[in-house]
Amino acid sequence: LRSSPVSGDGRIVAGSMDGSVYCLDYGGMLQWKFRTGNGIEAPALLHGGKVYIGDLDGTLYCLDLRTGKKNWSYKADNQISGSPNIWVSAERTLVLFGSYDFYLHCLDAGTGELIWKYETDNFINGAAACYQAKAFFGGCDGFLHVLDIMTGKQEKQIDVATYIASSVAVSGDKAFIGDHDGRFSCIDLENEKI
Repeated sequence: LRSSPVSGDGRIVAGSMDGSVYCLDYGGMLQWKFRTGNGIEAPALLHGGKVYIGDLDGTLYCLDLRTGKKNWSYKADNQISGSPNIWVSAERTLVLFGSYDFYLHCLDAGTGELIWKYETDNFINGAAACYQAKAFFGGCDGFLHVLDIMTGKQEKQIDVATYIASSVAVSGDKAFIGDHDGRFSCIDLENEKI
């Protein structure tokens, strides 16, 4: 198990390198198991009675949390190693995730339809932070990317100068990231500097 477990609505969900998603109750009893096409490293996202989880084959699945039944799947062009994240607006609910295909993908959370995808210059390992209608994420291209969630258009690209293989946290006008060189940085988003 490389995928961190997540819990909600009386359930615990974790992916496994055996290619299965496991759902347990809080007493540890198996509720269902769903087989994917490859191993799973990334944690799942639970939202609205659904499980969103990606595998190393590059497929993001939307499963029913109670039954494990597949609602839809979407195929990226390379592995998914980071958790998806969700953004709820008045118009729609979106799910965002990065892939080793160099793209951040944005899908309609209800249907799995592609809304937009944004290309970077290298792998995306971590989860994007969703805050004030913007997506914040790092990549192995050495940049912190800031996008408008609804359009996928870039608003900022801040040079961090090394691989960002982790997820980003955002609070106010600051972003916090760890990088591949062992540094932990606070980035001033307004002035675009570390």
